[in-house]
Amino acid sequence: MTPLADLLAPCLDEDPAVPLYRRLYLALREAILAGRVRQRLPSTRRLAQDLGISRNSVATAFELLQAEGYLAGRIGSGSYVADHLPDQAPAAVPSAPAEPPAPRRLARRVAALPEEPRDSSRAEPFAVAPAIWADFPWPVWSRLLARPWRHPTPALAASLDRAGFPALRRAVAELLGASRAMSCSPDQVLITGGSQQALDIACRLLVDPGERVMVEDPGFHGADAAIIAAGGIAVPQPVDGEGLLVPDSLDGIRAVQVTPSRNFPLGSILSLPRRLALLQAASAADCWIIEDDFDAEFRHAGRPLASLFGLDRDRRVLYAGTFSRTLFPAARLGYLVVPEALIEPARQVRDAADGGMGTTVQAALAAFIAEGHYGAHLRRQRLKLAAGRRVLTALLSERLGDVLEIVPADGGLSLTALFRTPAEDRVAVEALARIGIAARPLSSFYRAGPARHGLVLGFAGWSEAEMASAIGRMAADTAWRGIG
Repeated sequence: MTPLADLLAPCLDEDPAVPLYRRLYLALREAILAGRVRQRLPSTRRLAQDLGISRNSVATAFELLQAEGYLAGRIGSGSYVADHLPDQAPAAVPSAPAEPPAPRRLARRVAALPEEPRDSSRAEPFAVAPAIWADFPWPVWSRLLARPWRHPTPALAASLDRAGFPALRRAVAELLGASRAMSCSPDQVLITGGSQQALDIACRLLVDPGERVMVEDPGFHGADAAIIAAGGIAVPQPVDGEGLLVPDSLDGIRAVQVTPSRNFPLGSILSLPRRLALLQAASAADCWIIEDDFDAEFRHAGRPLASLFGLDRDRRVLYAGTFSRTLFPAARLGYLVVPEALIEPARQVRDAADGGMGTTVQAALAAFIAEGHYGAHLRRQRLKLAAGRRVLTALLSERLGDVLEIVPADGGLSLTALFRTPAEDRVAVEALARIGIAARPLSSFYRAGPARHGLVLGFAGWSEAEMASAIGRMAADTAWRGIG
């Protein structure tokens, strides 16, 4: 038996599910790469006889090795190991250790970033949905997405306007003029990837490291993230039934981030006297106002209220809005409206962040607004949301009125209910999850306190039957009440 036959014999006993020629090929290639086979190989007939197998299996293995450059055939002389072998396979990457090493130090701001309370990932009542996307007019949207690409223009396919697609900026300016009493030009509008990016750009534009930004308490923690990312310091300010409590002086405050149309999660609206007081205090302290109007479109009764931007005469209000709540979450479209003096600086900040957004969805949304589909969609949604809130309010009052007190509000996608007796809402939320109920603890939205305890319950997208079933489970179970 030849030395090569001795070397290859073990592969004959390996996994029979692998074809024999393949086992020979792999074993011989490994031997060549390891340097155990260096020169002339025996003939395929001789090797097959020594191994006691078919010559065809050996010949097929040799042909594969020759095709890949491991063997070279010489007429009348046989097969030889090639003078120049193909690159060897890279060394296997070792598996990760059970205890990975600690990462290198991250920026200190990362550790300070807040974690926004989120709904359960399970599709259960009463998760707060960003929009009732199941009722969205998808056929219309699909047609508008496809239309411009049948005959794309250079402006659509080749250019990237850092401020946003011009047709959409015009549509937003007209929309805000009609619904929010805002007089702004398309040049003042910056299209963003949702309201969070709008807040991020505003903070990068206005806030230097170490400067203080007033925020609502309780409120949306995404505002804190934008402030911290810019190096600023979030300063909590209490909210009551009339919205933000406006201090007598804003000295030492660089900007105020506020949601005058509706605080989340309490639902309170900033009253007109406080709006005027905030503008006056900001003017006296020479500070900016960032108006986050995240769901002004979902006021269930009457028209949306006049914006701070529309009341501002000193040009110190930046206005942030979003389409991700009114359309569907994955739209990821919002906008930031800035005073005239900030148009170019805002575009420079946007350039540094991402240079602008793709035009496909922007062009579709511009047409969606211009052709009246957006207004019709909002009208349908307001009716459904108002009905959903009435149903949930009635169910809570009838079945759990002795446990929960509903906080009055006239819009939004959720309602907040306070515990009537001392309770730990985080414990309640964990217990509710065990009976298939998704809720948010009210206390998690407070920054400084004292925190109030209650449940934030979304009604958008849930049918009357689904809500009734969920409230029935809550009424039948007492463990979730978390009585302290």
